Order: sequence, then structure tokens, then C-alpha cells
Amino acid sequence: MGKVILVTSAGGHLTNLLALRDAWEGWEETWVCRDALDARTRLEVDKVEWLEKDADRNHLWNYLGGFVRAWKGVKREKPDRLITMGAGPCLPWVIAARIQGVPCLYIELFGRVEKPTVSAKISRWFGAKAFVQHRTLLPQLKGSTYEGTLW
Repeated sequence: MGKVILVTSAGGHLTNLLALRDAWEGWEETWVCRDALDARTRLEVDKVEWLEKDADRNHLWNYLGGFVRAWKGVKREKPDRLITMGAGPCLPWVIAARIQGVPCLYIELFGRVEKPTVSAKISRWFGAKAFVQHRTLLPQLKGSTYEGTLW
């Protein structure tokens, strides 16, 4: 079928993205995930790029380093698309993928009802498609799609 990069934080973001796995069944997966014990035990796949805990936080150099890593990763993997449910690691990867012409999908978490995450807003600004799970977010996340909840 194709190649997909899946970018997530550990914990709840990873849980939610794993629950959608049937959506890209048959695709060659490359995961990008924050390095944490729960992620290491749950992501038993061939290709995982583990990110340091704070690789995308607190300092401009961390952001720039994360972007360079993402740029190289997208260039190396040549994905047909990138899917993310957000948090810190997603932004450098979404930006690098969009600049290289890779379609991206940002899925807003079910728990977001009143306002979208900053990651969702920035991802949309760079041209990622956004899927929200509550209609209340549609006016706040311009160009997003609502088809109901994922579970």
C-alpha cells in the first residue's frame, strides 16, 4: 500500500493512536515516539525512532535539533503520509513533512471539547488536515473535519 509515519507522545496519546491501527493496516509503519517505559513495552514494531524526553521543549536549540532530526527522518523514510495525535514531538515532524510535500493528518484528542490544542492549531497553520471529535471545535480550528468520535 504505502508508507506512514506515526508521531506521538507516550501515554494517552500513544494509547489513542494505537487504537486506530486498523486504519493503516497493510501500510509500512515508522513510529516516532517519546522514549518511555510504557511506549517501549507497547510499541513492538520494527521501526521506531525514540525521542529523548525533552527533545522538543524549553530551548530554541532543542526545537531546532528536533526539526533537523524530523527533516532527515522524513527524507529518509519518504512516507506517503504522516499521522499524529499531537503533543510536543509532532510539530517538528508535521512541519518537516509538510515542507517536503507529505500530507499530514492531525487527530485531536477526544478530551478536547472546548478549545483545540496549540499543536493542532500550528499543524493546521502548516497545512495538515485536522480531524476533531467534537463539533464545538470546528469554528476554532478552521478547515477541520468532524465525522463523529473515533470510539
